[in-house]
Amino acid sequence: MGLYIFFVCFSSNMVNSGEKRNEKVFIIANITLGVISFLLLLQLFGVPKLVAGKAYEVIIPGEPFCAVQWGEEKTVFNDMDHCCLYARTQVNCERRSEVVSGADVQWDCYTGKAKVVHYLLNQKGYRYCQRLPIGVD
Repeated sequence: MGLYIFFVCFSSNMVNSGEKRNEKVFIIANITLGVISFLLLLQLFGVPKLVAGKAYEVIIPGEPFCAVQWGEEKTVFNDMDHCCLYARTQVNCERRSEVVSGADVQWDCYTGKAKVVHYLLNQKGYRYCQRLPIGVD
């Protein structure tokens, strides 16, 4: 209510504006305040919030995937939390496109170019790791 009073006082005290401009300001203010009121009502009644950070769970199909590569050998890493822990310690994460054990891999996290361990993640796995307290950068 306080915001509405502020908008009304502010828009009515505009000196060099015509009647059409004031009308547009009132329309924009009313729409904005309506959206804010709607969100506050949802919060009041305890409706669960839509979290944009978890949208990848719906948009990106499949399950998080991680594989470990040492030289030419690639092994599927079934424990995603531990995979993320190790992938976070790597210096670089770059885009990569290949298929490992029937899963598409889009990310390669590694420390160097020589004989080092590579953690291969699909898009959903990479986003899962980013969501953890210390994400993959």
